[in-house]
Amino acid sequence: MNDLQLYTPKPEDGWFYVKMMSDPATMAYNAPWFPPDGCIPNPEAEWIDLQANWIGQEPKRFYAYLQRNSDGAFVGDVNYHYNPERDWWDMGVLIYAPERGKGYGRQGLRLLIDRAFSDGVKRLHNDFETERDAAYHIHKSVGFREVDRENGIVQLELTREEIMTEHPILVEEIGAAAIPQVAPLVAQFRVTLKALKGIHASPDAEAGAEELKEYLDAGFPVYAARSGDRYCGYLVCRVDAPCVWVESIYVLPEFRRKGVGAALFQKAEALASSYGEDTVYNYVHPNNDRMIAFLKSRGYKVLNLIEIRKTYPGETPTTQIQVANHTFDY
Repeated sequence: MNDLQLYTPKPEDGWFYVKMMSDPATMAYNAPWFPPDGCIPNPEAEWIDLQANWIGQEPKRFYAYLQRNSDGAFVGDVNYHYNPERDWWDMGVLIYAPERGKGYGRQGLRLLIDRAFSDGVKRLHNDFETERDAAYHIHKSVGFREVDRENGIVQLELTREEIMTEHPILVEEIGAAAIPQVAPLVAQFRVTLKALKGIHASPDAEAGAEELKEYLDAGFPVYAARSGDRYCGYLVCRVDAPCVWVESIYVLPEFRRKGVGAALFQKAEALASSYGEDTVYNYVHPNNDRMIAFLKSRGYKVLNLIEIRKTYPGETPTTQIQVANHTFDY
């Protein structure tokens, strides 16, 4: 279960950057460039440069801390920046030495990949010494491929297209065994809904797991989209026969516009048809422009501000859409 999130640091958070850059155990990998211990000589100045030239510069540059959800502690950082000479984005993940051995390197790398491809990055690149076996295997485990190995340096790349081609999307109805893998998506869905109402929150995977268990215990059909061994979206239905309601749907940002949402919605529509019903109902927050646009792309039309519904009279679908205009208890 992912216990980390990306955090955009404020100027007053620079103490953690200075702490990492000044820690010999954390910076040992950097010793060939900054002898004898790899520590950055003037981390305070570097922090000022990050604030001025990196933060908020996506997709040209990106920088963020890795923050632990359970206690808010910073455990490392991630970054990417565009290299115009090679037409790729160089990237990096650094875990603070006392926090290593907890799986945060792989989690941080996944978060960076998600963010980069969501920002429009098409090709990620990293390179490091061949003896750094742990870094090599972590990159390979999330899909990076080796493109060169010379003079003691290994080069690895990952493209957005490779992620989608290598691991086609499969949609399946899940049970309790998949709760640990899908719960982080439920948690992120709740964060997204709160953001639509102007409320900042951190993902709570434990609460997501509890919510998912409640759905399954109540007999709600839950469908999840999977790319390889990774879940990238989910949809929960509530059946009030013959009516079928979509309780929630969420797709990871880098998997959007790839047909995942449509594949999930097709499950809800097929479920409605199995009950002899020609309508799927769904509430949508009025600020959720992305979801409204998605439904319109599937043929929905706005009728009024109550609920969303789609009808299928005979073999030729006609559509209706109604968007809720009140505050829901998310």
